[in-house]
Amino acid sequence: MSKLLGIVVLGLLLSGNGHAEIKILEQIGPAKLKTSLLKGAFSVTRICSNGYEFLVTGRGDNTSVTQVFENDNGKSLPKKC
Repeated sequence: MSKLLGIVVLGLLLSGNGHAEIKILEQIGPAKLKTSLLKGAFSVTRICSNGYEFLVTGRGDNTSVTQVFENDNGKSLPKKC
């Protein structure tokens, strides 16, 4: 009985976070970056994932994902979209 309970609990823990809603908010191509040093280097994409905003930068295998934060009365909080 305890093995069955353990299998059920483990199954519920592993299956809870398998789906995330992702929306593309804005895409900035490499040619449109305003800083001349970065122009043509990589693209920037703003995305919304599960209600929070992220920036995806890079090209090819060199991709970076960063969560966007905002200042709210002196507190740094994740930016919602």
